[in-house]
Amino acid sequence: MLHRILKKVNLPKAVVQEGVTYFVYHNSIGQIVLDPQVNIPASEFWLFKNKELLTTIDRGITESTSSKTIKRGSFAKYVEDES
Repeated sequence: MLHRILKKVNLPKAVVQEGVTYFVYHNSIGQIVLDPQVNIPASEFWLFKNKELLTTIDRGITESTSSKTIKRGSFAKYVEDES
């Protein structure tokens, strides 16, 4: 009798997130572990290596989402049209 081993796991929609892949491994006691991973484009990786700048950007996003920003009006007069 021939047995086929399927290497497939079905995950519920509530668990699966857009852009997330899973590294699958088993630990020392035989449990199968799904470790979620995200890919960062090489062109953006420099930001994650610069901890000071990343902290500054995180602070800016936090301030923006908690209404701690100040309206400065339009900056259109400073734009030079290159078209």
